[in-house]
Amino acid sequence: MDRRPLVENHLLRLLLDLGEVREPFRHEFEAHGVIVSVQVTPEQSLPTADSKRALTPCEADILDLLGRPGSPPLTWRPIQQALEAEGKLYAESTIRKALARLVGAGLLTNRRNHVGYRRTPS
Repeated sequence: MDRRPLVENHLLRLLLDLGEVREPFRHEFEAHGVIVSVQVTPEQSLPTADSKRALTPCEADILDLLGRPGSPPLTWRPIQQALEAEGKLYAESTIRKALARLVGAGLLTNRRNHVGYRRTPS
């Protein structure tokens, strides 16, 4: 049974009930062998392709790496290894969060077929 419509309905209701959110927060719930993680971030704090929000150093390094001519799509591990080879050390969680934010902002794409992340064409 596909539970996505049920989850989407509950998330929509949650968004309507939350109203204005000024600060990001995250909360996890666990019951009946299932963990649900909710991250709430004010829309204006997310970067977009048109926004001028400063990127984190990790986000900027990832965009630079994937924006190089001939750069193939890369998954998070090769991205981490390439950055480490350049002396740019980031934890796995930092890279994964940066990738998620960049995809959410429309600056990167990830086809979920394990091919990897690539820059969104300008």
